[in-house]
Amino acid sequence: MISGTRPFVEAIAADWIDRNFDGLFGGRAGRLALAQTLKYSRPTPAFYARSFELLLGAARRNDDNAVAWLLIAHLWNEPGYTYDAIVNGLRDSPSPRSTLADEVARLGQGLPDDQREVTERAVAFSRRLIADAGTRIGPEDLTGLGRWAMAIELDTEGWLELTEGSVAKTGGQIAYAVEVADRCSKVQPSSAALRILLAVLGHGDAWEQHHIDGVALEALRSAADGGIDDEAFVHLRERLIQRGRHEATNTRSQRTDDA
Repeated sequence: MISGTRPFVEAIAADWIDRNFDGLFGGRAGRLALAQTLKYSRPTPAFYARSFELLLGAARRNDDNAVAWLLIAHLWNEPGYTYDAIVNGLRDSPSPRSTLADEVARLGQGLPDDQREVTERAVAFSRRLIADAGTRIGPEDLTGLGRWAMAIELDTEGWLELTEGSVAKTGGQIAYAVEVADRCSKVQPSSAALRILLAVLGHGDAWEQHHIDGVALEALRSAADGGIDDEAFVHLRERLIQRGRHEATNTRSQRTDDA
């Protein structure tokens, strides 16, 4: 089976691969070979040049790694693998469409410094997903963008903007909510981080809610120490009190105390 060794065969017999590509990977007969190359092989520019529609079909069938391969092509700036082409191609396929956010955040982080451009392209893709929520994709498809909370290479301002935009569209639902809350607490004082915490309160499993409540209380205290006393601060304190965190009652900003 050629699937696992496809890159090697491309290197030594490119003409043969080109002549037989449709028979190898196209149609019903080629679906197994395509699924196996996605699972056991690695993408190459030569493969991408012939495979956009094949990869879309594999993604719609929920083949392993198909969405990731589409996104890798976009991040590598392969011709034809544009944001519009990928999102429009999966527009009527809720299951693979819902993995776009999580996958692009996964692929855009943990990269060496000389691949900074890849991270920037992944962030740009994520921002466009947020802008398109409610039209070409559903708001619920954004929840995977919570994975960006673990991207240490994404600066605080950029991360806050991305995450606040996400929770504003999802109504507070976000994947990796614990990691999101933890990062919000670490970047205090920040009104944007307080707004994110306010949005995610009460979402997730019981243990997640308990953790986020505690983190939000600590963030509120840190924000107070940093002099924040705005609408985000007041609303988060009120919401925590409503959720039984009565310790928040005594949280006051130094700015208020000095007044």
